[in-house]
Amino acid sequence: MEGFKEVCGLTDCNARDGRSDIEYEKLLYQYLDQNNISHIKDLLQIFDYSYDGIALSDKNGVVFYVNQAVERITGVDRTKIMGKSPHDFKKVGPFLRAVKETEKSNIVHSVQQFKTGHIYLITTLPFIFKGEPLYFSNYREINDLNYIQGSLLSKLEKKKYGYREQFQHNINVFADDEIIIKSPQMINIMRIVGKICNTDVTVNITGESGVGKDVLARLIHDLSDRKDQPFMEINCSLIPEHLLESELFGYTEGSFTGAKKAGKPGLFELANGGTVFLDEIGDIPYNLQVKLLKVLQDQEIMRIGGTSPVKLDLRIICATNQDLEQRIRDGRFREDLFFRINTMPIYIPPLRERQEDILHLANLFLQKFNKQYGTRHVFSSEVCDCLETYHWPGNIRELKSLIERLVLIADGPKITVNDLPVAAQKGQGSQVQQQNMTNLKDMLDQYEMDIIAKAVNEYGARKAADMLGIDYSTLKRKRQKLKVSNGNE
Repeated sequence: MEGFKEVCGLTDCNARDGRSDIEYEKLLYQYLDQNNISHIKDLLQIFDYSYDGIALSDKNGVVFYVNQAVERITGVDRTKIMGKSPHDFKKVGPFLRAVKETEKSNIVHSVQQFKTGHIYLITTLPFIFKGEPLYFSNYREINDLNYIQGSLLSKLEKKKYGYREQFQHNINVFADDEIIIKSPQMINIMRIVGKICNTDVTVNITGESGVGKDVLARLIHDLSDRKDQPFMEINCSLIPEHLLESELFGYTEGSFTGAKKAGKPGLFELANGGTVFLDEIGDIPYNLQVKLLKVLQDQEIMRIGGTSPVKLDLRIICATNQDLEQRIRDGRFREDLFFRINTMPIYIPPLRERQEDILHLANLFLQKFNKQYGTRHVFSSEVCDCLETYHWPGNIRELKSLIERLVLIADGPKITVNDLPVAAQKGQGSQVQQQNMTNLKDMLDQYEMDIIAKAVNEYGARKAADMLGIDYSTLKRKRQKLKVSNGNE
């Protein structure tokens, strides 16, 4: 088989400068015809549709084919690559590993950075075609993390490779799960999650309302060996006390008036094999706490009216924004249950204590709502300053609600300070802050606004009105006056 240089009459690596794709195809087909392999022309044309880079070289390592993706990857016109040997590549940028290395082992992997700034994994392997050795190289990008995270990696792939491996490769933003771990506190939390996700240890997640305790619980499940089994989320504060026992443990036929004829399995049974997330665990009635303790210790439940226990295989994750130790002192929570659920405590700090995460979360939500509503909004630099300095009493839930509102009400493509509620504008400049500090009415309004915002975010508007001791109509009027916009009506 003649070498590509001899067929094309090339003698130096600059000989093909400026040649068009037509010339490239002409040279390629000339090589294929003279070496009696012209029937693979159509196959090589198909290679041009590959997103990965593909290159073929002859027995001497001289490249006789590269697809269009290689141009994008290397930033080098492929007409300048055709006919080059590994030695020539020093003049046009790194390209292929030397053929001699491939001869030592059947396959060679190398990582190279091109002038485009991208890093690629290059895999080169030999094969025999019509009795002659050829070499096939494949180029796959490995460092475009934002694109990989946002577009290429599905959640399934993330589960497959695991967040622990991604930590080792310095991937620290998990946009699909709304988890940002730029701050040292969140990095430490994810280190713990990486160590415990494949165990059955009981986890107790604490933190203020809105910090994402439910998101972290779901992440632990998704990273565990139970990821293909049920994930049952139970909010202990939302189910009426007189129904909670039957909902959790189920009941047998005829166990009480109104019971279904065939009985009913409880939520623990329905989640068998998977994970149960007990949110607001501090609100579980005292008389049910001993039954929950038995579930944790013995992995079994007894239906209401039942005579034999039902064996289970469950992982329990709990969460609360309450001080359980204080509730123990008040006689409202069992100490033995606390020690059992607190085997692995994880505290999520409020958003105001991990400022590094704020803008990353804000941009994550902005991207999400831009896509949802078909908009293309961006933050002004002043808005970014305000978001970073605001104290976020409602934490991530408040931030997410605010970003959705901004996407909907902003007049132009750029979101400005004027679009922000008054509470979030306090970081826009020293002049505003000085006015707030010297005007008593403004200071009182600000304080009232913060209290209302926090209550509405934590309890919803109607319950917040009860908690604050005011009528719902009064709360609604104050919210409109103070431009507080969070919670559910």
